[in-house]
Order: sequence, then C-alpha cells, then structure tokens
Amino acid sequence: MRISRTDFRISLTLLAVTFALHSGVRRLNFVNYDDFEYVVNNPHLRDGFSARGIVWAFTSADSSNWFPLTWLSYIFDYRIFGLESAGYHLGNLLLHALTSIALFLFLLRATGERWPSAFVAFLFALHPLHVESVAWVAERKDVLCALFWFLTLWAWVRYTERPARQKYLLALLFFALGLMSKPMIVTLPFLLLLLDVWPLRRKYSRQLLREKLPFFALSAVSTVITYFAQRNGGAVQSLTRFPLGLRIENALVTGIVYIAGMFWPSRLAVIYPYPKQLPLWQAVAAALALACISALVLRRFRTRPYLAVGWFRYLGTLVPVIGLVQVGVQSRADRYMYVPMVGLAIMLAWSGAEAVRRWPQARLWIVVPAAAASIALFPVTWLQIRYWKDGETLFRHAMAVTSGNDDACLSLATVLAALPGRTPDAISVLEAGVRTNPHEDRYSRASVCSS
Repeated sequence: MRISRTDFRISLTLLAVTFALHSGVRRLNFVNYDDFEYVVNNPHLRDGFSARGIVWAFTSADSSNWFPLTWLSYIFDYRIFGLESAGYHLGNLLLHALTSIALFLFLLRATGERWPSAFVAFLFALHPLHVESVAWVAERKDVLCALFWFLTLWAWVRYTERPARQKYLLALLFFALGLMSKPMIVTLPFLLLLLDVWPLRRKYSRQLLREKLPFFALSAVSTVITYFAQRNGGAVQSLTRFPLGLRIENALVTGIVYIAGMFWPSRLAVIYPYPKQLPLWQAVAAALALACISALVLRRFRTRPYLAVGWFRYLGTLVPVIGLVQVGVQSRADRYMYVPMVGLAIMLAWSGAEAVRRWPQARLWIVVPAAAASIALFPVTWLQIRYWKDGETLFRHAMAVTSGNDDACLSLATVLAALPGRTPDAISVLEAGVRTNPHEDRYSRASVCSS
C-alpha cells in the first residue's frame, strides 16, 4: 500500500498546521518543575555521546524512572543547543508533529479510511490537552514514546498484511524503543489484540496469542524495572498518604473527568491537587457511567466494533497512570491523555463516517460541526501554550484555576525565592497558602524563604 498524493498532502498539512499552531513554544523558558533536574542542572548531559554518557543513560534511574532513549535525546539537544530552551521545545514540537503523522498513517493503513483517520490525527495534533506534553521540556518522554507507539502499530499492520520475520522484528524494535522512552507503552500488547478484532478482523487462533508473547515479555521486564526505579526514587506514594479506597474513587472520577476535558478543555493546569476525600456519590456515579458505556459498546459490538475497540483502548491505555499505584502527588494530569484520547477520537470519527454512509444527505450536518469544533481548538491551544512561558506564569495559572493547590503554591514560592528581589513575594505566596489551608504541614516545612 503506497501513500497517495492526497495522503501525502494531508501529512504535509498536518505538519504545517501543527507547527503553525505551536510556534509559540520557541519563546518558552525552562520551568522549575523537572526541567532543571532533567536538563539545566543535569551534569551527565555534558558527557555527550561518550561511553560514560551512554552507560549513564542506560543504567540511570535518575528522576525515579528508566528511560535511556529520552536521556539520549536530551544529550543530543545539549550538544546542539547547549542550554538554549528554544531548541528543546522545538524538538518536542517536531516529535509531536511526526507522531501525529504516524498516527494518521497507521490508522489509514489499518482501516483504509482516509478522512476518519485524518480527523483523529488532526484532533490529536491540535487538542489543548496535549499542550503539556509538547510545551514541557521534561515531557520529552511523552512525545518520544508516542511516536514509537504509533510506529509499532503501523509496523504491526504491515506484518499482518504479509507476515515476514523482518516486519515482525521491526515492530518489536519500535516497541522496545518506546519502552526505553517512557514505560506507559507497556499496555501496547493488549492493543495488538484489540487490533485483531478491529479493524484487522483476524480470525482467532492460538497463533494470534503466541505471536504477541515477546511483546508481553518486554512489557513485563519494563514494568519490573519501572516499579523498582520509582519505588527506590521515592516516587511511589504510600497507602498511608493516599488510601486505596481514595485511589479507587479518584480513578473512577478521573476516568469521566478526562472524557469531559476532551470535549470541553477548560481550566487546564500543570498540577491538579489530590482530593483529601471525595463524595461517595461522585465515585458511584462515575462507576455507573463507565459501566454503562462499556455495556453499550459491547452490545453494539457486532455492528459497530470500532466503539468497543476505541473505548477499551481508552481505558486500557489509562491503566498505568490512573493512580491505583500512585506515583507523584497529582490527582490526574493532562499529559496522561496524550495517547488514551486516541481511543475516544476513534469512536467519534468512525461514528461520524458511518452516519455519513447511512445518510449521505446529512453529510454537511456532520462534517461542518466536526470542522468547526476542530477550528475552535486553535485559540484554546494557543492560549494554553502561553501559560508555559515560565515557572511563575505556569504556577500562578494553576493556582487560579484550581483550589487548595498546595503543590502549585509551594512551587510558585520556590520560583519566586530564586529570583533576585522576589523573596517578599515568595513569603506572601506561602502566607496565602497557610491562610487557605492552615492544616497543611508542608507550609511549616517550607524553607524556600528561610534565608
């Protein structure tokens, strides 16, 4: 299957629009939220692609993670740009644009349907929920992993068309590179099983399971490495701080909040505070909603398999970051929707395509609103990028759109205290935090303004 001129033009348009919309990232600075740890204050980047630098990248569990390919990408950027933030941001943007194209080409090859595939790719490229992964230098792992994620799926479709050892090994290689970028890709073998159902429609056999065993093996190894890296780095939170019951409730509610955020992306923040408790009715309502949607898509499975595949793709790719094993202090994060949102977009795109086939006279009533909704994302995404200008702007915005955000408050105070003459402002931020939440002991331990 060769790429037609139309598909090539769609890919070029996708590249151009993505760069145009996100062009503001070149003016962003590093933010004092992992960027300094990953890049600015990271002495290992100076070793370059020496034996010492490469060994560090592959053996390091710094930042409570194992992602050697991400470290190598930072080393590459450091060799070219030094500590000029624009180069790192443009690198993220280039990877995001290439990932969008890889997503389009994968869906096109798997389904043979051009315009639904293009809609999903453009939604992926333009959505405000994805700004965090693009505008945050420390999230290089997100865009890099997603690129290899979709390249793996593309290579796998090629393999299923005409099985050959070289094609299989190429898919396995892309998957290994994805695991070395960010471990969130560990659920990909399950997606391969979903692909067999739709759109590949492969007849079930034991061979379909056996051929995926190497993928499951790599996932298992990556999961073990990641768990020990995060546990030894102190990133895995205890059940004392975040009880299992609260984690389950938060996971259920978050599953619905993410869906709402896809359709109405407002009040986006870099840190969403973890609730000290959730009303039981919210968790119950969320559980019922998730169960009802699951039952509905399964009921429609024979006639509309894309609904079930898209839905369980969404749920499945969220599993590593839904918070049952709590890493970090956030209740949720926009970056966690970078890949999972594709499942929901598939449900939308193929539902619209089927409606057009059934009722051709309603084409305009379907295509025009879809195009209008996509265009409406432009100003929201453009504005969201500006909040990443620097740490002060980022954390002030987070405090403005959330409540009880102690982590954003402390991060803002840290940023201000490091700026000449801004210590009084940092103290004021901490005092405001104490007034808002006098029982939060982290304020009493804060030392950013002690000197």
